[in-house]
Amino acid sequence: MKTEVEASAIKRAARYLWCDGTKSAFCAVVIFAYAACLVIAGFVLPHFDSIQYDLFGFSQLSSLEAGHAVIILCFLVVFLLIYGRFSLRIHALAEKIEKALFSKTIHIIILGILCVILFLLLRNNFINYDGRAFAEKFHRDVAATGAHVTHDEMWELYVHSRFWYYTNRFWGWSVTFSYQVMSSIAGGAFIFFLLRFCKKLLPSNPLGLFLIIISGGYMQIFFGDVENYTLTAIFILLYFCFSLAYIRDRRHIALPSSILAVAMTFHLLAGFLLPSLAFLYWLELKKRHYREIWSGIASFVLIIGLTLLFFHLKHLPISDLFWRSHAFGHGGHILRMLARPSVSYYLKIFNLLFLLVPALILVVPLLLFGLIEWDDFNIYMAVACVFMMGYIFIWEARLGVYNDWNMFANVSIPFSIFTGYNLLKGGKMKVKTKILVSLVLLFIIHSYTWIVSNHFTGS
Repeated sequence: MKTEVEASAIKRAARYLWCDGTKSAFCAVVIFAYAACLVIAGFVLPHFDSIQYDLFGFSQLSSLEAGHAVIILCFLVVFLLIYGRFSLRIHALAEKIEKALFSKTIHIIILGILCVILFLLLRNNFINYDGRAFAEKFHRDVAATGAHVTHDEMWELYVHSRFWYYTNRFWGWSVTFSYQVMSSIAGGAFIFFLLRFCKKLLPSNPLGLFLIIISGGYMQIFFGDVENYTLTAIFILLYFCFSLAYIRDRRHIALPSSILAVAMTFHLLAGFLLPSLAFLYWLELKKRHYREIWSGIASFVLIIGLTLLFFHLKHLPISDLFWRSHAFGHGGHILRMLARPSVSYYLKIFNLLFLLVPALILVVPLLLFGLIEWDDFNIYMAVACVFMMGYIFIWEARLGVYNDWNMFANVSIPFSIFTGYNLLKGGKMKVKTKILVSLVLLFIIHSYTWIVSNHFTGS
């Protein structure tokens, strides 16, 4: 009997080790393939301009000068060699930094302020047609009605146009520079709330989760981007924060409902998160908390209704919501707003996804090895990811996929959270930390090469 038990234990251990080795081997293949794509697309294909442009999701290293590229790649190799030799000391140092950062709120505030300065110094000069058109619209409408506003982006446009009015009046700022400052400030706020969120979501490794989430190119919206998605991003993140509080701490469902309503009044793209809110209401319905359900719905409707009334009184008639809004296809012609499927178009969307959220590549091993525990939070985040993915595949990038990159930047937030959380949670991903560190470093190098190059090269 004892021999059978021992044999069974040996088999289980062997199966575990085999699976563990398979995970490490698979992830090693992923990192090698991803690195090969970056090197080939960044340093080989620039000699073939048309091909290189078609692979913009992987070719941003081509903007580096040869000397800079060699320095960065050498730094990566040296860091990994040092990490392999002194990993325990590096982990201990990282834990000290993490403990110091999260020990006091003032430390997170200071980091947020430093990020505002960095974002503004490296502000984005890759400004698309819509961004360049704001100057004319603001000068015209602010003088006439006090603000430039549409129903698609009510509070985003109102805050930006009023901010420009006062900064222009007192300091002579241009519309472009006022946008860049406001977007950078929004970035600092995003960093602050994200750090708090990471600590709540994954207290065992909040700094690692934070680094994975900010490793994508979508972070460029906070580097002084001249578009209407930065303030919305803050409220989308807050929506996830309050949803987490509802799921784990049993907070009132009116909190995530209200925040999502506010997010939608900043930009209607947040409406693609409504199915995830519906999932929270389904959880509430199972508990038969009917009073909470009705109060949550009432708070959502009240915020939307009061915002529409406010802007109706500010020269934006409610009737314009149907006739002049993209969300309703300017009078019901919604099909005009949707993408026209083609292989070429969706190849560009594929590239954009990996430019904005390269951590998406890690979803494959997570699903393949069954490493996602389908609890309420993961189901909620999966619903958010699926419908935001529907947004990027269904809604048309009218300025071209690359030029309209910022329209889809907020899609990256739920994907980054979902991937990073499941990758680090509970230590289930038994792969060498060196492999994971290498991959995240590659994400950061590629993403921030794009971000920094857009500061220097412009459009």
